[in-house]
Amino acid sequence: MTENSGARDSNAEILRSVRHLMSLISPSERRGIAASGSVPCPSQEISPAGNRGQEARMRGQEARMRGKEARMRGKEARMRGKEARMRGKEARMRGQEARIRGQEARMRGQAISHQDLHFKWK
Repeated sequence: MTENSGARDSNAEILRSVRHLMSLISPSERRGIAASGSVPCPSQEISPAGNRGQEARMRGQEARMRGKEARMRGKEARMRGKEARMRGKEARMRGQEARIRGQEARMRGQAISHQDLHFKWK
């Protein structure tokens, strides 16, 4: 056995897995892949022209749906960010109020318990 036989085996393995994956892809998807030029595809079944428009419509519809979903995700993320900012602001305000109360108590020379300073966050 030469050194190259190992490389040949791995190539055969890769080819086998690629063929298996290609068998999982539907012919219409395969045409799209071949058209995009990303994967050389030997078995291009050409559909009748009547089917092509319908496929294009479906692809457009899917793309629109993906866009809509992405917009929704963006909107949700913005809302979460806004809520988090509000919570942070509220917490800062509570901390400030507690500090002020502590200062006032010190000025009066009274001890103030930790409970009076600490707000339970709902």
